[in-house]
Amino acid sequence: MLRFKVGLLLASASAGALAATAALAETTPADVSEVVVTGSHLQVGGFTAPTPVTQVGADQFKQRAASSVFEVIRDIPTFKGTSGPSVNSTGAQSASKANLDLRGLGSVRTLVLVNGRRHVPDAPTAVFDTNLIPTSLIERVDIVTGGASAAYGSDAVAGVVNFILKNHLEGFTADMRFGVSQRGDNQEYNPSFAFGHSFMGGRGHFIIGGDYTDSQGTGNMYARSWGQLEPGAMSLPANRAAGLPATLILNHVETAAYNASGLITSGPLKGLAFGENGTTYPFQYGSIVGGTEMIGSGNYGSVENPDQFLRAQYKRGAALTRVEYEFTPSLVAFAQLQYGVLHTYGRSFGARVPNFNNYTVQIDNPFLPPSVVAAMKKAGVNKFTYSATRHDDLGSIASRNRTETLQFDTGIKGEIFGDWKWDIGGGAGKATFAPDIHNTPREADFYHSAYVVTGPDGKPMCGPVATDPYFNAQNAIVKARLIANLSPGCVPYNIFGTNTSQNLGALAYFNSASQADMEFRQYDVAANIAGAPFHLPAGDVSVAAGLEWRRDTADVVNCPDCQKLALMNQNYSLYTGAINVKEIYGEVGVPVFRDMPFAKSLDLNGAARRTDYSTSGAVTTWKVGGVWDVTDFLRFRATRSRDIRAPNINELFNPGSEGNPNVVNRATGASGFTKSNTVGNPNLIPETGDTTTGGVVFQPQWGWSRGLRVSVDYWNIKIRDVISTQNVQDILDAVLLKHDPVLSQFVVLDPSSPVGVSRVNVPQQNLNALKTHGFDVEVAYAVPMEDLNLPGQLTLRALGSRIAKYRTITPTTDIDSSGLAGTPTWSWNGQASYREGPFTGTLTVRYTSKIRFSATAVGLDGLTPGTPEYLATAALSNSVNQNIWPEATYWYANLQYAVIDRPDRKVQAYVTVDNLFDKQPPIVAVSINGSAYDLIGRSFKFGVRVSY
Repeated sequence: MLRFKVGLLLASASAGALAATAALAETTPADVSEVVVTGSHLQVGGFTAPTPVTQVGADQFKQRAASSVFEVIRDIPTFKGTSGPSVNSTGAQSASKANLDLRGLGSVRTLVLVNGRRHVPDAPTAVFDTNLIPTSLIERVDIVTGGASAAYGSDAVAGVVNFILKNHLEGFTADMRFGVSQRGDNQEYNPSFAFGHSFMGGRGHFIIGGDYTDSQGTGNMYARSWGQLEPGAMSLPANRAAGLPATLILNHVETAAYNASGLITSGPLKGLAFGENGTTYPFQYGSIVGGTEMIGSGNYGSVENPDQFLRAQYKRGAALTRVEYEFTPSLVAFAQLQYGVLHTYGRSFGARVPNFNNYTVQIDNPFLPPSVVAAMKKAGVNKFTYSATRHDDLGSIASRNRTETLQFDTGIKGEIFGDWKWDIGGGAGKATFAPDIHNTPREADFYHSAYVVTGPDGKPMCGPVATDPYFNAQNAIVKARLIANLSPGCVPYNIFGTNTSQNLGALAYFNSASQADMEFRQYDVAANIAGAPFHLPAGDVSVAAGLEWRRDTADVVNCPDCQKLALMNQNYSLYTGAINVKEIYGEVGVPVFRDMPFAKSLDLNGAARRTDYSTSGAVTTWKVGGVWDVTDFLRFRATRSRDIRAPNINELFNPGSEGNPNVVNRATGASGFTKSNTVGNPNLIPETGDTTTGGVVFQPQWGWSRGLRVSVDYWNIKIRDVISTQNVQDILDAVLLKHDPVLSQFVVLDPSSPVGVSRVNVPQQNLNALKTHGFDVEVAYAVPMEDLNLPGQLTLRALGSRIAKYRTITPTTDIDSSGLAGTPTWSWNGQASYREGPFTGTLTVRYTSKIRFSATAVGLDGLTPGTPEYLATAALSNSVNQNIWPEATYWYANLQYAVIDRPDRKVQAYVTVDNLFDKQPPIVAVSINGSAYDLIGRSFKFGVRVSY
C-alpha cells in the first residue's frame, strides 16, 4: 500500500461519481494530506501504478442509500459472482453474507483488505463478510483488477478490494434511513453515525462510528405476480415424447412425485393424496409429467420450495473506533478496534426428508384411514409406495445463523533519513460463526417413528426394527449406522395427511437441529520501509521492502447428532487446523524517460515476494509492469504477474461427512455400497495464476473534451493446479485400473467386502485449470457546463466489463462458462449526476447481457418446431427448450436536497428508487443464480442526514 504526502486540488468533478485512478490530469498543490493508493508499496510522489485501479467513493454509498457494502459493489461490472442479501439460501455459509468475487473466479481468489491489512476471516474458506464493515466510515473502496500477490500475498489472483476507512473526522454525522418495496415487504431500518474529535492541540485524534441494519426480507415467490405463475425448470426422462427436450423451463411447474402431506405413488391406488387430518383426494397430474415435476396440473401451490424467501431476513451491526497520536511530525502511532455481528434467518421446505419418496406402507398401519384400507382390500393389495418428502407436519427448515467478528490493529509509522518512510504494525482478530438449522430430523428416529404397528393394547406403537421396511432396504453399512443411532422412547408418527396436534410427541422425538460453533483466529505482524535511494535523470528511483508473519487457525465443534451422522441434512464436521505464513517482499520503480519526443514519461515497476507456508512450503510470486505516457493525454500501461492462492484450512483439514455411494469395481465387475468422505488434503500446493494486462488511457485537454477520460484494459488470467474434487467412481477406477500411487492412499481395499473396498475417500486435489480473458472499459466525463453557459455541475460515468472466454478445464472436460448468470458476457454500469444549488440528482443504469441457462445445454432457441433439426436437438440428453434468456437493464434514481447547508451544520433529505421501472424477472430467474435478475421489484428508501 502506497502512503505518501502530496498536494491535492480540492475541487471535485461530482459528488459520488465513480472515479478511475488512471486519470492523467495533474493537480496543483493546494493542501497537504495523506493519500492511500492500493496496488504498490512504493512511496515516491508522482509514481503511477501500472495495474488498473477503480475507486468507489463514499458519496457513491450515499447516492445508493446503501445499508451494506454489497448494494454498491454488486453494481461494479468487474464483480461477477458476488453474493449478498439477495435470493434466500438456507445454506448456513451464504445467507445474506457479502463475499466479493472479481471476474467470477470465486471469492477465495479475491483478496479483501481493510486499510491495506487483512481482516480475520469468518468462514473455513478464509473469506471475509464485507457487510461487517461500517459503511458510515468508508472513505472509498479501491478495486485492483489484476494479480497482486507480489504486493499482498496469497488470494490476490483476480485482484484486491481495499476498503479505505476514514481516520480523521471533526464533528458528528448521522443518517436515518427507511426502505420498503412497492409491494410493502422487504422493510429495512438503517441508522448510522460517525464522530471524530482532535485533542492535545491536534496531535491526537479519536474517531468512532457504526451502523445497524434490520432487514425484514420478503415472503416466498407467491408474494410477486410473476411467482404466482409458478415458474420453474423440470427434467424429462429419456423416453419422453418426440419434440420434448430433456429440460423444460416454463410457468406452472409443480411437483409430480409428492405433495405437502402425502401421496400414493404406485399400484392401483396411485394418485390418491392425503390432506387435512388424513382426508383423501385425487392428485391431479399435469399434461407433461417428468421424474419429479410436471406442468399443467391443478395442484396450485405444490412447488419444490413454497416457503423459501425471495430475500432472507437479517440484522447486522458494524462499529469501529480508532485513536491516532502524533508524537512528533515524523512519528505517529495508532490503535483501531473493529466489531461486526450478523444474524440471518432463512426458511425453506425443500427436501426435508430426502429419502421419503419411495416408502413402503403396509395395510396393517393403524393410522391408515379406513377408507384407504377398504380400497386396498378391494384392489387386492396389502402395501403401496408412499411419498411425503415435503411433509407439512415437519414445519419449515429454518436456518438461524450468527456471525461475529472482532479485529484489533495497532502500529507505528514514521520517517527516517529525510524522506524514507517506515511502519511496523500488528493485528489480532477473532471471528465466530454459529449455524443453527432447525427442524432437521434424525434419520433413524424418523423412520423408526414412521413405521407404525398395532401394539398389544390395541394402540399404535413403533414397529420392531427387524421388520422395519426402511431399515431393511438399506445396505449393511447404512443399516448398522441407523441402528446405532436409534434413540429410546420412540413415539409413533402419523404420516397420512397433516395431523400436527396428534404428531407433536413424534416431532419432539425425532426432530433436531444441525448446529456448529466455528471459531477463526488470525494474528499478523508486518514491517515495511520505502524511499528513494538515488536519482536518475528521469527522476527518483523508488524502492520498498518488508516482512510479514501471519497465523490463521480454525476450530470447528459440531453438534452431537452431527458427530454420529444422525441428521438427514447438514451433518457438520468436527476439525481443527492452523497455517503459519512467513513472507518477505521487495519492490522497485525506475523512471526511464522524461519529457522526450513521444515519451513524456516511461516508468518501469517490478516486485517479488517469497512466501513460506507451514503446510505447503515456499513459493515465489512476482510482477513486472510499465507506464508509458506518450503525451499529456495518452497513456499506455501493461503488467505481467505470477500470483497464488494457498489452500485454506477447510481444504487442508476438513474430514468431511460420511456418505454411502454405490460403486462398481471395474476390475472384477462387482458392485455395491461403500463408505466415502470428501476430505481435506494436507498435501495440497498453492494454485498458481499468470495474469497479463494491457491498456490505454485517453484524456484530451482541449475544447469540449476537457474533463473526458477513457480507458480500455485487456486482461488474461490462467490458473493451474486449481483445487477441486473428483467423483468417487473416478477415484476408484484410477486406483484399481491405473494403480495411481497418489490416490491409492484414499482407497481402503477389503477382500471381505462384496465390492472389494471398504472406503473410497474423495480428497481435495490440485486438479483443474481456469482460463479467462476479456477487457474492461471506463469512461468519465465532467461536462464543461460553464463553457456551455449552463448552470450546475454534470458528471457522466460508465464502467463496462466483457468476459470473452471463461474455461474450466478438468481431467475429462473443457467447458466455457462465459455468458452464464455468474459470468455474463457483458456488464455495464452507467451514471449521470447533476448538482445545482441544494439539489443533487443521480440516475444510474445497470445492464447485463443475455444469459445462458447452462454452459453444457443445447437450446431449441430459434428452431422451428416440427422440423428435423428441432426434433433431433430435442432428443439430445442435454437439450432445453430455451437456453438464452433476455438481457437485464435496471434503473436507479436518487434525489438529495440540502435543507440546511452551513459550514457548522448540514441537514440533507433524500429519496432513492431502486428498479425504477419495476422490471420483472423472466421465468428462468428462480432456476439460476439470482444475481442476474432483480426478484424484488421497485423499492424505495427515504432518509435524513445531519452533520455538525
